[in-house]
Amino acid sequence: MAHAQKPTASRCFPLLPPRLPRSVLAGALWLALPASAVPAELDYQLGLSLLRSDNIALASFNEKSETVVSPNARFEFQQRGPRVNANARGSVSYLEYLSNTFDNDVRGELVGEMTWNVVPQRVDFVVNDYLNRQPVDVLTSFNPGNEQEVNVFIAGPTFHVRPRAGTRGQLDLRYANSYAEDNKDFNGDHYNAAARLVRDTSATRSVSLNFETTRSEYRDNENDYTRNDAYVGYALALASLELTATAGYSQLRLERDGTLGEPMASLGAGWTPTPRSRLTAVARTGFSNAVQDVVNRSTDLSGSILNEMSSNDVLVGPSAVRQHEAYFAYHFTGERVGFHVQPYYQRSRLATDDAADPADPADPDADLLATRTNYGALVSVDYQVSPRSTVTLLLAHDVNRYAALDRKDLGYIAAFGFANRMSRHWSWRANLQHRRRNSAVAGASYDENSVVLSIVYLR
Repeated sequence: MAHAQKPTASRCFPLLPPRLPRSVLAGALWLALPASAVPAELDYQLGLSLLRSDNIALASFNEKSETVVSPNARFEFQQRGPRVNANARGSVSYLEYLSNTFDNDVRGELVGEMTWNVVPQRVDFVVNDYLNRQPVDVLTSFNPGNEQEVNVFIAGPTFHVRPRAGTRGQLDLRYANSYAEDNKDFNGDHYNAAARLVRDTSATRSVSLNFETTRSEYRDNENDYTRNDAYVGYALALASLELTATAGYSQLRLERDGTLGEPMASLGAGWTPTPRSRLTAVARTGFSNAVQDVVNRSTDLSGSILNEMSSNDVLVGPSAVRQHEAYFAYHFTGERVGFHVQPYYQRSRLATDDAADPADPADPDADLLATRTNYGALVSVDYQVSPRSTVTLLLAHDVNRYAALDRKDLGYIAAFGFANRMSRHWSWRANLQHRRRNSAVAGASYDENSVVLSIVYLR
């Protein structure tokens, strides 16, 4: 159920919620695991940042300048062993607004994924947690007053069987909890069961038959639904090429809108033509929802540029959508020059009875955000001017269309950065950024210029 991943730019300080029940539970489960003989790798950074913005609220009128002081910490954790495989990364920042434009705040983000091999080759247990910030209202600029905590917690066992040589059976059972600080309709419980039969046709190829069912239950029972998927899969893994493809059919049983059906398909390819370059392509069509969007946008670890940027435009809510999306990414890492380019496209339409138009503005019950199209591209270049210094240039363009509102928003970002490694443990950096949004709606456009100065201690 992988999504095409699109990058969108934001400033950098994700939200740490006032309570973290699921994240704390995930941490407790991690700590309860048996100790592994394989050492864990932990890297962290401690820093202090100073942000100056000439339009901190990203407003069209009455722009307010603000200075923000932010002590912060980042970490990356990795463990690979015979019993436990774990990956985690996160950050936490305290923001103090010196002119009191917004209340001082603590923010954080977390992506944690762990697989515990309970019984070798028979039973695994998975614990994942995804915490980030998303807008309360996607039509309003993503400023500190329009942010909320969004968390998705996932856990459950996987059972493996090998009925014969070259054939594998797998049963995945998962529980997921979705939580949003302000958009309470997003809060709910999700139950998934997936049965898979995989046949290895060669050392590098496999085919699979997959059946999945997911039950989503929200605060409002009218938003509940059950999704059933049946699809075949193909996987190829060569030294420099990975390819995955699926094709099948989805059925969506909505509590208030009856039963819908739609074909589903996905294609993913990764090619490494040289040790310094990699191309990635993803395309997907089928049903989706905000929970999947949050997870997939949290787990994009494909490059340093994307790690510094968050996808903060998820329409946080309970609705299922019909979604078509694709992206292409190219990475090049040379001795002194690095390059990254990524165009993307996504179109979402509210999943409802085909006889009704959920985006008809003449209908008083219409969902005016029912149909949304988003596309754009990002380009970045890194250049190492000396063994200890690097400059970065980033350009991005993003388009959002809302059919029922007859609204089109054009977003532009230009950023320049300089980083200097003073010693093994200390570095400093400076970043200049210009952001602009031109909207067809009065009062929705803005311009912002900002500068960030940071000093960082690296482990």
